[in-house]
Amino acid sequence: MPSGDYSPDVRGAQRYDVIKMVVGNGALLAAMGLGIGLLGSFGAARAISRFLFKTSANDPLTLTAGCALLSAVALAATLIPAVRATRIDPQVALRHE
Repeated sequence: MPSGDYSPDVRGAQRYDVIKMVVGNGALLAAMGLGIGLLGSFGAARAISRFLFKTSANDPLTLTAGCALLSAVALAATLIPAVRATRIDPQVALRHE
């Protein structure tokens, strides 16, 4: 699980390695969240089906589109800060801790 403080793990690492680690941790969390959300949506399908018009509660196209959108948001939410973090000089970042 990511702790938010990556400095002990990434000292001396290349830029690509840092991005890969941060995005990988974010993707793992996003995948777990999507899995739990899908299980919850199948469990709540009967309760929400009366609120849906012209679609079923377990419509594969809707579920796929929702998962794709949430995955894209999760990727952007981890990739943007990871790229910004690699632009910081490690010595300056460690000096301020």
